[in-house]
Amino acid sequence: MKVRKVELDFSDAKIDWNPAQPEYAQLLNGLSSGFPLLEPFLIKVVRQAKKEAPEYMHRDIDLFCSQEARHYKQHAKFNKLLYERGYPLEPVMKKLGDGYEKALAKRSLQFNLGYCDGFETFGPMLSYFFFEHAPELMEGWDEPTVYLWLWHLSEEFEHRAVCYELYKAIYGSAPSYFYRCFMMWYAMIQLFGYGISAYGVIIRKDREGMSRRQVLQSKARFAKVFWRLASFIGGHMITQCMRRHYDPRTLKTPATVNWFLNDASDKYGILESA
Repeated sequence: MKVRKVELDFSDAKIDWNPAQPEYAQLLNGLSSGFPLLEPFLIKVVRQAKKEAPEYMHRDIDLFCSQEARHYKQHAKFNKLLYERGYPLEPVMKKLGDGYEKALAKRSLQFNLGYCDGFETFGPMLSYFFFEHAPELMEGWDEPTVYLWLWHLSEEFEHRAVCYELYKAIYGSAPSYFYRCFMMWYAMIQLFGYGISAYGVIIRKDREGMSRRQVLQSKARFAKVFWRLASFIGGHMITQCMRRHYDPRTLKTPATVNWFLNDASDKYGILESA
């Protein structure tokens, strides 16, 4: 793993960065709005778990936290564009943030770390969708925005096994197969649920100036692209991640992920590495 010094300039970035699929862009924008809440939660849980982890894992844990910190800080910079456009995202963001604060205060470390592992199980599947299943959805992307997503998801693939190995090191085989599957789906459903809620806030404002026909066309585009995304990820979660002997370390890294990681390293430099 490497911590890359990626710093993106969003001063000329666009919110509607995919004019051919505006609903897809706004769905990802909705997900983006939650990352400055989700990823600090991951960092807090993993740092808490580090106290119980074997020493040989400490370096990977530190690199994982550094990568996630850089991710959410760049998403926060992009999210300023959403706030400046006037999208009223505060209520849905507050609900998500309150949920994470409640989990930190009341849930066990085992539950919270299981949630982190569930989310990190979802990340590589989204990477496969971006890099191998739907590359045409990247056409015409505004450069800072495409770099944000591709860099983020490339590093999600790079550190995909950290939470899995951390959970296993602390709790061993204590959780049942069904508990692992439950946490995986719990995390994914919560993330998608938030993304759809945030998307709803954004798209309602976008549709204010649309005719009835344009609204119907917008809804049809969203249904098509969401089904494509959800069926791909859900299908792969079932066929790959729900296998009894699933191990994220055995997932084949897409060639484009390796290329992009090398490009980000060359373009922005490296702060630290394993």
